[in-house]
Amino acid sequence: HTEAVVKVDFIIRKDIEYRKVEFNRRRKMEFEGRDIYVVSPEDLLISKLFWAKESMSGLQIGDVRNLLETAGELDREYIEKWVTKLELEDVWKAALA
Repeated sequence: HTEAVVKVDFIIRKDIEYRKVEFNRRRKMEFEGRDIYVVSPEDLLISKLFWAKESMSGLQIGDVRNLLETAGELDREYIEKWVTKLELEDVWKAALA
């Protein structure tokens, strides 16, 4: 019954600086009467870049492009700071191409 399906990914937070910052930036929202926390669009984008780094995954790069087009106003300064710190420049350039 695909109309009622909601896909949720649970990811265990790693003990590195970026993942701690990402966790603290999570956003509270209401879903079906319950408060839940979700990752910010900027941090989702950075995670997808991180996941695509080794394989240059077309799926992840496509997801980054889709976020850039649909997520509204993103904090590009924040994104570029972490792109540099996490050494994601090559995959970031691929996503922007």
